[in-house]
Amino acid sequence: EAEPEGDAPAAYSEGAPGNGTGRETDHYAYPQRERHAIVQRYRAARDRGQVRNKEAWAHERYGISSRTLLSYEREFPEGQAYTPD
Repeated sequence: EAEPEGDAPAAYSEGAPGNGTGRETDHYAYPQRERHAIVQRYRAARDRGQVRNKEAWAHERYGISSRTLLSYEREFPEGQAYTPD
């Protein structure tokens, strides 16, 4: 099943861990909940063998680089429950 394509929205402010302000910085293209969903979709597609090129997958669907996707993956480690801030 094909994933819906995503458009990269403008920066979004929402609570984020680690910056000490309790608010997300403007360098994220997606809010925390959507970053988590992107990571879940990527991992599911990867596990089904549908990701041949991570850079292309991330860019075509969400307008982000594989490096950005990697930072999202680090934010939401596998096997760890997601709890929104």
